[in-house]
Amino acid sequence: MSTSTSVTDTLLLKQIQVNARLMAAQSCLEQGIAPWNVIHNAAYASVETPSVTVLITLFNYESYILECLESVKQTQRNGLPSSIEILVIDDCSTDGSAELVTHYLEQTGDPVCLVKKTVNTGLADARNVGFRLARSPYVFVLDADNKIEPECLVELHKAIVEFGGVSVYAALNKFDNLTGKSLGQLSCRSWDVESLVEDPYIDAMAMFDRAKVIQLGGYATELIEYGWFGWEDYELWLKIAQSAESCRYLPKVLSQYRVHTSSMIHSTNHYRLNLSRYLLERFPDLAARCPNSPRLFGSWRQDVETEPACPVIQNFSRVQQDAFKLKLIEVQSHLHEANQMIEAMKSSKFWRIRRRWIRIRNKLLNSAMPEV
Repeated sequence: MSTSTSVTDTLLLKQIQVNARLMAAQSCLEQGIAPWNVIHNAAYASVETPSVTVLITLFNYESYILECLESVKQTQRNGLPSSIEILVIDDCSTDGSAELVTHYLEQTGDPVCLVKKTVNTGLADARNVGFRLARSPYVFVLDADNKIEPECLVELHKAIVEFGGVSVYAALNKFDNLTGKSLGQLSCRSWDVESLVEDPYIDAMAMFDRAKVIQLGGYATELIEYGWFGWEDYELWLKIAQSAESCRYLPKVLSQYRVHTSSMIHSTNHYRLNLSRYLLERFPDLAARCPNSPRLFGSWRQDVETEPACPVIQNFSRVQQDAFKLKLIEVQSHLHEANQMIEAMKSSKFWRIRRRWIRIRNKLLNSAMPEV
């Protein structure tokens, strides 16, 4: 088996699993059951109206999360109307990441809340959970392996309040994880819709108006149907460009972006062209604004316009497609049983009913995928 085939098979299996878990998590929310647990410290409980939420998404980054949190702790606060809050969304880490955050929030004086998801659904859904639970009007998005400069939050908050748009972003310094050496900058160009349509050039690390992002629909979880994680940020920037809103650029380095081999971009690039084609279908009006551009949504225009996007499931073998259909039937069966149990819970106070429901819920959230 070639390396390319092996990578494809591995990603296809992961995509099946993610889709099933997303369905399960969404169904729980529709039934009024949050698929996560919350741990916070006394400082978090004492702050009712924070001015900024630092949203950190976490998955298996025990080597970096404390450094990330420490960079937030060192940020300047003078100039902010009230305290900040730190909201960590743990997407079912299998290493010691969540335990480190739990210990940290017990020791620090900063308001920290850890949200431990009970089912792994990926970066886009994790960020959407964060925007949903954030208590401040402005949210700064930060990945657990990156860091911010001391003046980052104050300067971005001042700019977005004055600007009034959806987001304000600043330049990022890329640094090598092993050597610490600078590798140049990201997000270092002014907001320009035509440039954005050609290629993604703005990173996730930015400050957002929470209400406006939610109104735009948040991060796109459906991208997993056409590729892999990594372009949710790009899709959000495109949604902003398509709306009547805008963004502003601050021409100074306010964040640090770590470059290392575990970045998901390596898997994302495997599906770059298919994702570009999907974005063309999603944003045809934006593409029409750039009729002479040789690039469209991260790929060469001639390749993007050749054929439509192909849902990943169409590339599955017949055996894989049958396994996916069986998984959907299994999930639907669990949901039907769960719905019946919810109705029983509404009319009964017996602990036995609740215990049965918990077993069904756990079975739904953690149901293992068949090997295909």
